[in-house]
Amino acid sequence: MNNVIPSLHKALQLVHELSKNNYSQAELSKNLNITMSTTYRILCTLMAEGWILKRSDARYMLGGGMLPLLSFFHRDIAHTAALRKIVEEFAQKTNLFAKLSIFDGNLHHVTLYRADPESEQMRLTNKAGMIFSLVDGPTGAALLLDKTPEQIRRICASTTEMTPAKEHPELMIAGVEECRKKGYSLHPIRNTRWDVMAMAVPVRVDGKIVAALTGVGAPEDFAGKKEQKVAEVLKKFAAACEKAVATV
Repeated sequence: MNNVIPSLHKALQLVHELSKNNYSQAELSKNLNITMSTTYRILCTLMAEGWILKRSDARYMLGGGMLPLLSFFHRDIAHTAALRKIVEEFAQKTNLFAKLSIFDGNLHHVTLYRADPESEQMRLTNKAGMIFSLVDGPTGAALLLDKTPEQIRRICASTTEMTPAKEHPELMIAGVEECRKKGYSLHPIRNTRWDVMAMAVPVRVDGKIVAALTGVGAPEDFAGKKEQKVAEVLKKFAAACEKAVATV
């Protein structure tokens, strides 16, 4: 991280933290391991730009000052409709839960679209807009496919979530390498009441990974020869996502 500006990196970490919940200055300082004085200066700077707001209960929230930065998304409304349809079609064809995830900064990914199969044998709380650690699970492995082991180690060390990879980055490195060899990542999902497996593949635009398409289901949905069949369908729909972004 020799070329990273520490103060700016801390400010961006704080913005990402507030994208998950509203926090007080003390909570932000503790969550991000930043001193109270530094946290205060970052908060004052971001409030001056309108990026965050201070509520009456002394907790902070994201503000509307960030919206002008997103104005270019207006031209992508057609992409939105096309991609959502692809995710829904994948869910119905495979009878798996489906989601399309994109990068949310350098440490997280966010669920952009989510679709449920017609026959739900389990219920998942993963909703559009939910944020997850980039170094946890098959979706993260697919998004990190082009990263080097050293880059992955740095991301693992920087993450604020207590994922297994934070203490043991070789787990994420192995997951990315497996995804590189197979073209997909397949692993169990932690922290659910169900026995859940997920398979993810990267989505590229102009050769760069910009998203990951993930199918989630029970272990039997990926057992034996089903694994390759699901992988083939997943790759086909990921290619459809790439085409939609390139042509719409």
